[in-house]
Amino acid sequence: MQKINRRTAAKYPALRRDLNTKTRHYYIEPEYINGVVNAEGEQVIRPLTDKEKTWLNKFYEEYIVTSFKKTHRDLHNKQKQRRELYVDNNRRNRCIYNAKQRTGDLINFSTENYDRMQYETINHVDFEMVYINEIEMRDIATIILELAETCGPVKVYNIVKEDYPEYITKIFSESELKKMKPMEIGITLIEEAKMLLDKVHIE
Repeated sequence: MQKINRRTAAKYPALRRDLNTKTRHYYIEPEYINGVVNAEGEQVIRPLTDKEKTWLNKFYEEYIVTSFKKTHRDLHNKQKQRRELYVDNNRRNRCIYNAKQRTGDLINFSTENYDRMQYETINHVDFEMVYINEIEMRDIATIILELAETCGPVKVYNIVKEDYPEYITKIFSESELKKMKPMEIGITLIEEAKMLLDKVHIE
């Protein structure tokens, strides 16, 4: 039996982020399509009608996905218009931000991180160094997980202790290191690395 393409089977595929590439997610705004209610549960934006959804889906297909029927029914039915949209699409694909978003290599700039940045700026903390440290921690975490694929926890710990002693001191206190066995430290390092990378990645 031929496998059904989820995007082809969907009624409004261009309106769903999960049916589009990650580089397009930022440009698709489906939140208001089915209506919006405020904190009190009152409707502040009505849902779109089927006719409106059909139009918006076609607009997204052309403007964001750059997929055209190439007939007079296209919203962008002139060659110059289509060429401009192709150029915009190529720019999005070349964009470093989009590329990192697609591969999950963006630091999670959440409200929590923003508030922390504001606090650190007000209190004269060198946020650039904080950011650099976060990147270094992520890079070391990546190395730890690569080591874990071929080495046991004890060897992982010994290599990290030798090559990245500062990483060890950021994860464990001196008293913890005295109490824990090398096997426990290695296992914890691997688990912490997984958690760190899960935290900094975004969909």
